[in-house]
Amino acid sequence: MLDAHANFILSVLAEAPDTTLDEMVERLRDERAVTVVRTVVWKLLDRRGQTYKKRPPMPASKRAQM
Repeated sequence: MLDAHANFILSVLAEAPDTTLDEMVERLRDERAVTVVRTVVWKLLDRRGQTYKKRPPMPASKRAQM
């Protein structure tokens, strides 16, 4: 369903890698008039081998040796 918009999605993520799935759904709706749920966006990214974190990385532990 989103294959026609794959370049748009990947370019948004290249410019702003911290874009959430919900933000991507909103941008697709606002800028492309495409209504989807975030699972569809996630599946497109998964098929393209893109990793997508559900939450930001945790800060390093003070006890961790570097």
